[in-house]
Amino acid sequence: MEYCSPVWSPHCKKHILAIESVQRSFTKRLPGLQNLTYPKRLERLNLETLEIRRLKADLILLYKIIFRLVDTELVHSFKPSTYASTRGHPYKLIVPTFKTDYCKYFFTCRLIHIWNNIDANFSSLLSFRNSLNKVDLSKFTVLKDNDFI
Repeated sequence: MEYCSPVWSPHCKKHILAIESVQRSFTKRLPGLQNLTYPKRLERLNLETLEIRRLKADLILLYKIIFRLVDTELVHSFKPSTYASTRGHPYKLIVPTFKTDYCKYFFTCRLIHIWNNIDANFSSLLSFRNSLNKVDLSKFTVLKDNDFI
C-alpha cells in the first residue's frame, strides 16, 4: 500500500479514501477491534493512516534529495529560499508557481509547503525521521477524523 508512494500519491479525497479502506477493512477483522471506530483501532494498534505514512515517506525522500543522500537529478528541482527568515528552519524551499494546477501535485511541488512549515530536527536522517513522529502532520492531510465515521 505504500510502495512507490513518492511517485504516485493520490490527492483526490475519493482516491485517498479508497486506499485507506483497505487498511480500514483489515483492522476491522482483527479480533477484539470489530466494534471500534477506525481512529480508535489505529490508536490501539499504534498505527497511522496510510495518508500520513505516505506523507512521512515523501518527506524522508525529500530530506535525502536535499541533503544529497540519494543520487538523483531531482535535487535541481528544488530551489533553496534566499529569504532570510527568523522563523522555522534554514532549509526552506521556494514554492514554484504555475499557471495551471497540472503540476501542483507532482512530488517536486506538493511537499514544499509542508517542508517549509514543519518543525523537525534536520541534523541527521535518523533525527529527522524521529522528529517526524512528533510533528502533527494531520494538519497537512486531506482526510480528517470525521471522514472515517
